[in-house]
Amino acid sequence: ISRRLIDYDDMVVLCNELLTQRADYKAAWQDKYKYILIDEFQDINKMQFDTIKLIAGESANIFAVGDDDQSIYGFRGSKPDIMLAFKEYYSNAEIINLNVNYRIILLKQHEALLVIILYAITKISNQQVL
Repeated sequence: ISRRLIDYDDMVVLCNELLTQRADYKAAWQDKYKYILIDEFQDINKMQFDTIKLIAGESANIFAVGDDDQSIYGFRGSKPDIMLAFKEYYSNAEIINLNVNYRIILLKQHEALLVIILYAITKISNQQVL
């Protein structure tokens, strides 16, 4: 910071300090961001989550998506346990477990669509594509 350079971790720490020390800044950010979406929630660390909680405030309008089996940033402090304990922080939260891998279904739908398109091209052009 003495050279006026900060990295991502510094940004999170400084943001947390600012929101903790300045109620006016915290209120302004809470007013600006009424709803918070967190993707890859399994890769959040404690400082990031504490900062999110400050911004969310009493409204607690947080929508988080994550898969604890896909946590890959433990080496830099991510804690999938934060995601798993979300209901302890926000007792009114609704947890929706998705037990189907929708990426695979979408891929199969795209493959089916590709087959249909290739079939249509074959019929239109009278050339064998498949």
